[in-house]
Amino acid sequence: MFLYLRLCSKQYANIANFNKNNIEILVKNVFPKIADLYERDIAHTPLKKQTGFSLLEVIIAALILSTGLLGVASLQIIGMKGTQQSSMKNQAMGVVQSITERMRANYQGVVQDKYVLADSAAFDCATPAPNCTTGTCNASNIAKADLHNLVCGYGNTPRTGGVATAGNDIAILVNGSLKLECAGVPVAVGCTEGDMKITVEWAEGALGEETVTQDSLVLLVLKTRIAAP
Repeated sequence: MFLYLRLCSKQYANIANFNKNNIEILVKNVFPKIADLYERDIAHTPLKKQTGFSLLEVIIAALILSTGLLGVASLQIIGMKGTQQSSMKNQAMGVVQSITERMRANYQGVVQDKYVLADSAAFDCATPAPNCTTGTCNASNIAKADLHNLVCGYGNTPRTGGVATAGNDIAILVNGSLKLECAGVPVAVGCTEGDMKITVEWAEGALGEETVTQDSLVLLVLKTRIAAP
């Protein structure tokens, strides 16, 4: 086509000298041939086959993307686990602080061994606590009310905020337990000098572990002396 146009351009190079006959020749002879060349050489020429992503490239891209998404999901799970563990530690510290403050407010109950608790799992939450809010309670009843609130929680059914996990209790710790012991030295001294050992235990399973094992249990132990008022 280009060769033909070049010949045509040589034949009609001096366009300034075109006359009516030249235009008629151009219209009758040249333009139809150009149109014919377009029909034969351009319009019917198959387009070059387009290229794109192959199936293998798509699979590799999907694999890389899915690997990255799995990594992000794993980081999120680890972050959530760390947040839960931190929350459990804060809850345990809250239990320790609460029982310590209660014992300081009831020194006579401490020295009379009324706050000794072998294991909160065996605590009787079915028996109502003494009502020391409106009534008058001695040191023993105050200690019973304190332990009942700490172990069993507050309210009726379900009780909330306690360490116990039995029945309808909504505990603040996973498989939590509370132990209170006399820590006097020697042992015969008992709690007469206000020495107490507070132990809070709860389950803190590793990432991906659903069952609680001995290795997943965490202990928070505090030895303190409750001073006389």
